[in-house]
Amino acid sequence: MNHICNMKYVVDLFEMVSTNIFRKIPPYPALYENISTDFSATDLSWEHIKLCYLILIRILPQIPTIDSIFINRIVSRLYTPLTVEQDQITSFLSVCITEFAYTRKFIRSELLKTLVEYYDLHRYPFSIAPALTLIARHFSELKITSQDFLVYIAPLLSAPHLKFFSNQFQKVASVVLSNNQNSGFQIFDKIVKFWPKTNIEKQACAVRIIIDICELLPPDQFKQTVSKLSQIFNDAVSSPNSDVAEQCLIIWDRQKLLSNIQSDNYSLIPLIINSLINTYYTHWSASVQNSASAALKILSEFCPKVVRNCMMQQTKISVDANEYYHSSWIKIAKKAGEHDMNMDIFSKLENINNAFPPETIMFRRNFSFSPEH
Repeated sequence: MNHICNMKYVVDLFEMVSTNIFRKIPPYPALYENISTDFSATDLSWEHIKLCYLILIRILPQIPTIDSIFINRIVSRLYTPLTVEQDQITSFLSVCITEFAYTRKFIRSELLKTLVEYYDLHRYPFSIAPALTLIARHFSELKITSQDFLVYIAPLLSAPHLKFFSNQFQKVASVVLSNNQNSGFQIFDKIVKFWPKTNIEKQACAVRIIIDICELLPPDQFKQTVSKLSQIFNDAVSSPNSDVAEQCLIIWDRQKLLSNIQSDNYSLIPLIINSLINTYYTHWSASVQNSASAALKILSEFCPKVVRNCMMQQTKISVDANEYYHSSWIKIAKKAGEHDMNMDIFSKLENINNAFPPETIMFRRNFSFSPEH
């Protein structure tokens, strides 16, 4: 009888504390303000909510069962923009997932539903970061599959609030790939489909995520990414947004990725070498130019023969272009002379190099990174 009474008190306490939590911000008496001048009523309110979650965690083992309605209401509190409460909710749900296996099905369902609601309605963006944190932290317990990633998580790459949860997205992608390497290319392909072509600000986050994924791919699957990866690289490395270009250029600091490129017989390098050279000579940002120069130096040491062949081909293209522009100017000058125009076009030919486009000028400069092998 005593045990039953104690259990009743525990359940009542659980209900009372839960009700306080679901009131958005726990109520606090006005006299709280008179307790201490060091704390405001709001501070005490947040101490109250921390205490509420602490009580829930302590008495949770004594509760017979937690139903899906309770989990739904707890997860719905992730919508709050206040990180203080988000941290408490995340800790509480982590305890539920770890200690009470029967809650995992409910929590998994609610977290995935949260992602869908945000993606469909673009509401509650603050809920996505903690939801992805829980998914990455308890990937195995929640039985998240690569298919779940493709359906529920990959579309978030095109979300308008990507910058708020890009780190968490990246973490989930890494965990999924670590546990499902056979589906690596499928995941890469899906993410590339959501590449934010028209939003330069989101491209910096997207580039970092794609590079991390490529680094985790096994060599046989990396080979399948070369074509699409080169397209993204060429677009990103010449982006007027310096953050996008620099995020793309850190690819050459990743030893694992360089190993993948090497295993693919360097087939990616001829596809991107032009963009690297153009960026080195024409990008407005000095830091991007320096990053491109460093990348070219690394490539020259890493695969000198491939880089040398690319340089020779580009030099030939440059020479042909020089000859074409030079002959064009000669024709223009002669035509002008035939019509007795009062302008000395021939004298301008002395400075004809200034009329050439950047891609034809660059090959007459000294390459500090050109291989001497």
